[in-house]
Amino acid sequence: AGIDYRFWEERARIALDVRGAAEAEDGFYIFRAKLDDFAVVDLAASVDIAENASVFVRGANIFDEQYQPASGYAAADAAIYAGIRARY
Repeated sequence: AGIDYRFWEERARIALDVRGAAEAEDGFYIFRAKLDDFAVVDLAASVDIAENASVFVRGANIFDEQYQPASGYAAADAAIYAGIRARY
C-alpha cells in the first residue's frame, strides 16, 4: 500500500510505500517452510528543477527490516539512493 502526495504546483512529490507478508510459506509439496512475518517501508521524494529534469532521493527498507522474501534468500538492507533524472 502506498501514498503519493504532490505539491508545489505538482513539481514536488513525496511517496510512502509499505509492503509485507504475514503467515507466508515457501517451498513445494512436503518441503514447506514458514517465513517470518515482515513489513518494509520505503520513502521517496523528488522535485522538478526544469521541464525535463528532476532531483530525487529514495530510502529503501528505511527501518532496516531483516527478512526473507523466499526461504534462504535474504532481502537487501536499508539503502539510500539520490540523483538527477533527465528526460530527453
